[in-house]
Amino acid sequence: KLMFGYQGWFACPDDGSPLGRWEHWFRGGQPAGPKSLRVDMWPDVSELDPAERCPTPLTLPDGRRADLYSAFNAQTVARHFDWMQDYDLAGVFLQRFTVRLDTDAVRGFRDGVARNVRAGAETHGRVFAVMYDISGHPAATLSATVKRDWVYLVDTLRVTESARYLRHRGRPLVAIW
Repeated sequence: KLMFGYQGWFACPDDGSPLGRWEHWFRGGQPAGPKSLRVDMWPDVSELDPAERCPTPLTLPDGRRADLYSAFNAQTVARHFDWMQDYDLAGVFLQRFTVRLDTDAVRGFRDGVARNVRAGAETHGRVFAVMYDISGHPAATLSATVKRDWVYLVDTLRVTESARYLRHRGRPLVAIW
């Protein structure tokens, strides 16, 4: 299968998530002009419904307001999986970042994204698996954090109970980046 990384790290202040802020879009967490951008390319949000768009104070070169999106929005994530189905792409490795996972708001946001990915995969016949991104995680707590979170994902969020969760030789697949 050809799989893609799904970071799911984009959030907006009014997306209903526990974060309640810009996440990953802007340096310093605020849209303070082009130099504050943390992304290489501005996303095309033209197919997104108004309820999926996060307005910014920035404007596009043609003068329109520059909108973004949040991975906490289930409709947007379902749209991403719809596109994968349209182009016959197998599915995603959902990036689960271990840094700050012990913070309630961060975990709540990442759990919401995980639920959205599962729903999108199930609705659109795609597959998914968890990929822990351990970049920047302190070595002293890394192993315990991954073990604790994997048990949480399996026992509480029950991600591996999805028929769309990817397996290898009958066992749930989990990757580490």
